[in-house]
Amino acid sequence: MRWQLALAIIAPLAAAASSRAEVVLQLSDPVSLNRGLMSRNVTVVATEGEYVEVFSSIRLTNAHQVWGLGDQPTIRVGSFPAFGYDLNWSAYDSHLLIPDAQQVGSIGAPLMETNDKSTTGALNLPPLFTFDAPSGFGTLASADGTDSFALRPHQDQEIPFLHVVGGSLTRLDVRISFYQFIPEPFTVTFSVSVFGEAIPEPGTFALCGLALVGLVGCVRRR
Repeated sequence: MRWQLALAIIAPLAAAASSRAEVVLQLSDPVSLNRGLMSRNVTVVATEGEYVEVFSSIRLTNAHQVWGLGDQPTIRVGSFPAFGYDLNWSAYDSHLLIPDAQQVGSIGAPLMETNDKSTTGALNLPPLFTFDAPSGFGTLASADGTDSFALRPHQDQEIPFLHVVGGSLTRLDVRISFYQFIPEPFTVTFSVSVFGEAIPEPGTFALCGLALVGLVGCVRRR
């Protein structure tokens, strides 16, 4: 079973049917890891024919991180590993999943990781050479929230987004821009407790009008 968090924008009845748009954060079933950690994959799904365009203002807090050789942060995007990073650590490392082939690049302040190293040596991770991987909890975010990942013109309606490792305090905040038959994008803001209570089924937060403000986020026209 997968949990889904849906935010919808629904035009008034007089508007054309194509004005309806919905974007869903789809969370895979949680996987139990060592030391009480859990992991989930987050996928962005546009359910009404929209095209996902930009991820921005990504902020993942209280997330578990694994760093590479030389105690260096390892910002992984897609399948591209940082220098000194062992891919066998991936299950315990929070990282972006945006497919390499769908990236245009990033603008704004770069994403940065913090790591309190509180689980170093406790997870039985394979060492790189003779070094234990520095691992612990921290934040994945840019310094000022201006990070932005734009996708190639052949955007998809379903994009693998994040592999998240953590626990009950892990939260994800992100803005997602998407298009639907018009040149002007919609922008959705999500704020999610990744391993919190069950997430409502799609449509639960759907409200009439050209904007939605709810407990977990908002949709607005730019």
